[in-house]
Amino acid sequence: MFAHSGYGTSRRWSGSTDRTLVAPTIDSITPGAGQLTVVFTPGTDNGSPTYSYRASCLGVGVLRRVNVDGATSPITVTSLYNDDTYECFVTATNIIGMSPASATSEPFVVGGPDTFVPPPYGTPPPSTGTPPSSATPVPTSPLWLLGIMAGLLSLVGFRKLRKA
Repeated sequence: MFAHSGYGTSRRWSGSTDRTLVAPTIDSITPGAGQLTVVFTPGTDNGSPTYSYRASCLGVGVLRRVNVDGATSPITVTSLYNDDTYECFVTATNIIGMSPASATSEPFVVGGPDTFVPPPYGTPPPSTGTPPSSATPVPTSPLWLLGIMAGLLSLVGFRKLRKA
C-alpha cells in the first residue's frame, strides 16, 4: 500500500504495532525473616524493552500491600510482618506501560528465627531486634499532628487566617 503527499510517495509498513508486554511468570517464592524473595521469568517484550519489574505482595486477611521495584529477577520484598500470610504477583513496565499481572501466587507465611515483629500501635518498640532497613517509623503520639499544623500555620501566616 502506498501513501501520496506533497513530499512524495511512501510505503505503508504492514508489520505488527503491538508493543505491549506479556505478563511475567512467577517461578518460586522463598519466605524469610520479614521478607519474601520472588523469582520470576519475564514475559515477552514484543520489541519494546522492559526497564523495570514490580513484585507486589498482599496480606491475606489484612489490608496490607507492599510493592518493590527491581531491574531483574529475583526481587526481595521486605518490610513484611512475620507470621502473616501474603500472596504475590509481578508486573513489568516498558515505555508503552505496565504489563498485565502474573498469576497470583499461592499464599506464603513470612517468618524466621531472627525477626522483628512490629509492636502494637502506640507502644514503644522493644529494645531487642531491629526493623528492616526500609521500615518507616510510625508516630506514637498525637503531638506530631500539632507540629505539622504549627508548621502549616507559619507558612500560611496568621494574618491570612485572621482575615477569614
